[in-house]
Amino acid sequence: MINYATGIIEEQALLGHEVYVLYPGNLDITRRTKIIENNKDRHIYKVFELRNSLPLAVFKGIKNPDEFMKQVDKQIYTDFLKKINPEIIHIHTIMGIHQEFFLAAKELSIKLLFTTHDYFGLSPEPNFYLNGTSFDKNNTIDNWIEVSKGALPTWKLRILQTNMYPLIRYLGKKIKKKKNVFLKKNIKLEKKEKNKTLDLSRSSQRDRYVCLKSYYEKIFSLIDFFHYNSNLSKEVYEYNIPSIRGQVIPITLKYLDEIKPKTKNKSKKVRIAYIGPDKEFKGFDEFKKISNLMARDDYEFHTYGYDVQETISNIIQHGRYKPYELSNIYADIDILLVMSKWKETFGLTVIESINLDTPVFVSECVGAKDLLNSNSIYENLAQLKKKIEEIESYYKIQEKYLPFSEHCNSIIKLYSVIKKK
Repeated sequence: MINYATGIIEEQALLGHEVYVLYPGNLDITRRTKIIENNKDRHIYKVFELRNSLPLAVFKGIKNPDEFMKQVDKQIYTDFLKKINPEIIHIHTIMGIHQEFFLAAKELSIKLLFTTHDYFGLSPEPNFYLNGTSFDKNNTIDNWIEVSKGALPTWKLRILQTNMYPLIRYLGKKIKKKKNVFLKKNIKLEKKEKNKTLDLSRSSQRDRYVCLKSYYEKIFSLIDFFHYNSNLSKEVYEYNIPSIRGQVIPITLKYLDEIKPKTKNKSKKVRIAYIGPDKEFKGFDEFKKISNLMARDDYEFHTYGYDVQETISNIIQHGRYKPYELSNIYADIDILLVMSKWKETFGLTVIESINLDTPVFVSECVGAKDLLNSNSIYENLAQLKKKIEEIESYYKIQEKYLPFSEHCNSIIKLYSVIKKK
């Protein structure tokens, strides 16, 4: 999301548009919500920081609903919007921003466009994923409570927002590696803390989740138009908010225009790869299953994109990588698998693979399947195995994504349409 939003911002600024960026920033001792200009990097667009925003629930749900509905003086946002006087506001996430921002924009008759990068707000966590499946069509308060049982307390989320977090995270990793006793104590504390959440079904706490769901429903009701990044995200959003209006425009990334494919490095084996975090909802466990299902001398399985912690049979793990390494990585990949189990709104590795001339197979849960031939989409591992084995006989990419500049023009045209409505 950040790479996409940054690309759109830079491209629009280069085209001569006045662009202002507001992002949820750091906390300070005053605890008072305020908006401060932050142009220390001398961007070609103006940057503003929302100091002391709402907490950012980036994963595991929401433990303390009241903390995510705190009221602020609407005048903070009214004064800011009057100062910059935008014709349209393009929202990439509602995480961290108060309902008063949207109310202020509507009172000032400023149009609001929202891009569906994830499902936060429809769900208390961005992926709509619980116990191995998406609960987008069973979006009950019980599931909000269940998915939030392992949520971090607000004070921990606040630490993630501070400038000190990278240092804290680094020191935490060092301590965990050296002190196994500390780790065991930590696990016990986490279990104890998790047990404390088992009383979430009490009526008072249940009422808070009902209010939280209504809080986000109100925000979505104030948005004028939805930019769906795939037909899959359109389906999920319109099922949960039937009255909304929107349009599907597949997304892309600016840096891909500059990355050119390299000739594949020769290999005696077919190299099949997974790129992403080692998370179950992203299909990491499915990749391990297919590597065992196809454990033969003529196949080789590789993973990229996460911190390697232990050996996995049949898989060569390469760990994290830098964006500039993409061409070299894809030169060592013959087939990419995108195996998401959550209803992924898009899946940017799909357009990376298209751009770098690498065949890709995706699960039915990947929004970027819009760009692919039906033969590139699989329903189960047995079908995927067969497709991989027969790849040379039928494989063809159905390329539909636009160069970034053309995509940006599509978004600008969408702004014009929305302003007239």
